[in-house]
Amino acid sequence: MAKHLVAHRVNQHEVESLRGAFERMDTNQDGVLSLEEMLAGVAHAGLDGDMSSMKEVYRRIDTDHSGQVDYTEFVAGAMDQRFFRQQELCQEAFDVFDQNHDGDITVDELREVLSNDCVAASKLGKKNLEKIIEKADRNGDHKIDFSEFVTMLNESE
Repeated sequence: MAKHLVAHRVNQHEVESLRGAFERMDTNQDGVLSLEEMLAGVAHAGLDGDMSSMKEVYRRIDTDHSGQVDYTEFVAGAMDQRFFRQQELCQEAFDVFDQNHDGDITVDELREVLSNDCVAASKLGKKNLEKIIEKADRNGDHKIDFSEFVTMLNESE
């Protein structure tokens, strides 16, 4: 889930490029990628890989375990890991979720930001958002501070 949060902050050029790749692979145009569509897209791009490693990549990208990869999962999975370690990008992503700029992300702030993403909003209820906060919250204050946010991103690799 943490990677999804940062995926929303990828620059516009990268988003357009990833959207094009996603749409080319989504041959039945249902808005999600099946394993078969992803394998065909990878083969079409001329990338080699054995079937078991490609299935593992697909499994890791499918973070909600639905058996399909939606666009947000695709963007998050396609982003190079070095972006998650860059302090500036992490701060920019954190600032988006820290709606009142008090240095902490609360359940309500998380819900507000994700409500702009219809897919995320429809899949995540308050209890799931509380679990996200609880998992990242190291000091027990029921909020995510910047340090906890960066730790959460690095642990999700």
